[in-house]
Amino acid sequence: MMQVIAISVYSCDGRRRAVPFQRGLNVVSGDSKTGKSTLIEILDYCFGADECAVPDGVVRSRVAWYGVLLHLGDAGRAFIARRAPMPPAKSTEDIFLQIGAEELRLPLAKQLRKTTNLEGLIAQLTSWVGIRETLHVPPPGQTRRALSTNIRHALAFCLQTQNEIDQKGYLFHGAADNYVSQALKDALPYLLGAVDEDQMAKRFELKQYRDKLRAIDRTLKELEDIRGKGNKRATALLTEARLVGLTEMTQSESWQAAVAELKRVAESPMGQSPPSQADEDEFARLSSERARLQDEIRSKRHAIDTARSFENHGLEFEREVQEQTRRLGLVDLFSSERSAHACPLCNHALQEQEIESVAHLRLFHSELLDHSTAVRTATPRIQAAIEAYESEVTTLREELETVRMQLNTIREMDRRLQRFHDDAARHALVIGRISLYLESLPEEMDTSGLNLERERLTGICKELEEALSHQLMAERLESILGRINPALSAHAETLSLEFSDSPVRFDVRNLTVVADTLDGPVPLKRMGSGENWVGYHLVIHLALHEWFAQKNRPVPNFLMIDQPSQAHFPADSGDGTKKKDIDRATVRRMYELMAQSSSAAGRQYQVIVTDHADFDDPEFQKHVRHRWRDGEKLIPEDWPRCYGEERA
Repeated sequence: MMQVIAISVYSCDGRRRAVPFQRGLNVVSGDSKTGKSTLIEILDYCFGADECAVPDGVVRSRVAWYGVLLHLGDAGRAFIARRAPMPPAKSTEDIFLQIGAEELRLPLAKQLRKTTNLEGLIAQLTSWVGIRETLHVPPPGQTRRALSTNIRHALAFCLQTQNEIDQKGYLFHGAADNYVSQALKDALPYLLGAVDEDQMAKRFELKQYRDKLRAIDRTLKELEDIRGKGNKRATALLTEARLVGLTEMTQSESWQAAVAELKRVAESPMGQSPPSQADEDEFARLSSERARLQDEIRSKRHAIDTARSFENHGLEFEREVQEQTRRLGLVDLFSSERSAHACPLCNHALQEQEIESVAHLRLFHSELLDHSTAVRTATPRIQAAIEAYESEVTTLREELETVRMQLNTIREMDRRLQRFHDDAARHALVIGRISLYLESLPEEMDTSGLNLERERLTGICKELEEALSHQLMAERLESILGRINPALSAHAETLSLEFSDSPVRFDVRNLTVVADTLDGPVPLKRMGSGENWVGYHLVIHLALHEWFAQKNRPVPNFLMIDQPSQAHFPADSGDGTKKKDIDRATVRRMYELMAQSSSAAGRQYQVIVTDHADFDDPEFQKHVRHRWRDGEKLIPEDWPRCYGEERA
C-alpha cells in the first residue's frame, strides 16, 4: 500500500510548507491562482517525471525543493524530495530519499541533500510499490522492444490533471504520447493481474530449459551425423574394406553390427604376404650400389671441374708473365760491361742509384722467365690428371648403367613387390578411414536416456510457454475485465452519463471506454459534451482503483484528480448565488461516488481532489482537508524568490 501523507515545498531561506492528507477522500478547495493544481505536478515530479511540469510563476520561482511523504504500509514511511530546477533547466538529478518507521516526519530544509539520482529514485519507487522484475514480450510479428514495468507506468493510472480529465481522445496520464500509450497497453495486463507475479522467473527458467533442450538436440544430431543417417556411413566403409579384401561382409543387419565388423577390421593384422627376402635384399644392395656410384661420379666430376679451373688460371698467369717479360726485354741492352755504367742509347754516364735500379730490373726479368717456364711445365701434368679423371668417370658410368639394368630386371621379373606396396597402401588408407570413423564415435551410443530427457524438457518448456503465452494472458485479462466492466457500468449509471443505459466496457486495446448500444459500439471519442468526457474519465479510474485495491495490485494506492467539476457550473461559492440544480446535483454525485468508492470495505484507497467546488453540505465538508480562500494559498506571500532580480 502506497498513499500520500503530505506534499511539501521548501523555500530558498529554509522555510517549509506542508499539505497533509488522510485516507479516503481528500478535497482541497479554493480560489484560482492559489496553487491547488500544482500539487499534482509536484507529486508527479517527485515520482520521477522527466521534466518539472509546475507552471512558471509564484510556485516555480519561490520553491527550492519539492517533497512528498509516503505511507508504505507494513514497510513504514518514505520521504522523497527533489530540487526545483533553475531556468533554463527543466529538471534536476538532485534527489533526497529517506526511509523510516511510522514516526518519520517531514525533514527540515537544512537536511535536504542529494542522496540518489533519477534512475535510483524510479528503481526505489518501483520496489516500494511492489512491482517485481517483469518483462512484457510483444506478440510474434511485432517489432517493438520488450517492456519492463516500473513506477512510471503504474503512476499513469493515478493522476488526472486539469487538461487530461476532460479529454475525449485518451484516458490516462501522459497517454497523449503514442509511445507512452503503447507502454501503458503493455504494462496494464501485469498491473491488473493477468500476468503471473513470477513471470520474469518463469521466463528465465524457460530460457534455461530451452538451452538444455538445444544442447540435447545438438548431441542427438551429432550422433545421427556420425551414424551417417542410419547405416550409410558404416555401410560405405564396409564396402571399401570388402573391395580391398579386408572383410567378406556384404550387408549388415544393423548399424551396431556394422560398427562391430569395422572394429574387427581395424584391429586385425593385414593378411598380405611380403615379397621374398632374397629379392628384397638384392634390390636393396643394388640400390645402395647405385647410390655409391652416383656419389663417386659426382666427386670425380667435381675434381675435373677444379683441375680445369686451375688450368685456366695458370694460362692466364702465363700470359700475364709473358707480357711483363716482353716489356722488360729492353734490359738486355745493358748486357755488355761498358753499358753497365752508361746508357746504351745516349752513352750518358749513369749514377750509382740508377745502376742499382738497372740491376733490380734485370733480376725481376730473370724471375719472370723462371715463372713462365714453371707454368709451361705444369700444364701437361694438369691435362694428364683431367684425362685420368674423365676415364674413371666413364668407367663409373658404365658400372652405373649395369646396376640400373639389374634393378630394372628385378622390377620386371618381380611384379609381386609392386603389387604388395600398392595393396599395402590401399589397405592402410581404408583402415585409416575406418579408424578415424571409430575414434569419432562417443563411448556411449545409447540415446534412449537422451531421448527421455528431451521428452521431459519438451514437456516443461511447453508448460512454461503456455503459462507465458499471449493467449493465456488475453483469457485472464478478459476475465478480469469481466469483473471491472460491471462496476464501470454501475458508476456511469450513478452519474447519469449518456449511454449509461447500455453496457459500458473498458477497451484495453485502445485504452478507451466503449458503450455497447443497440446501434453498435460507441467509443468515448464519439460521445459528446465535456460532462460525459469528465464523467467517464472519473468512473474508469474509480473502477480500476477498486480492482487495484481489492486485489492488492502493485499500483500506488491513491488517485489524484484536478478540477473534476470544470465541465459543470460552479457550486456554492459562499455568496449565496444559486446555480443550475442539474449541475449542482451532478457535481455532488461525483463527490459522493468518489467518497463511497474509496471507503468501501475491502478496497479502500486514497482520493485527492483539487477543485473550486465547495458545498455547504456537511457530508461534503467532512472531506475538505484544505480551503484556500481569502489570501490563503500554497506559497505564502513573504517567501523570497529563488532566482531573478528579487533573489537575495
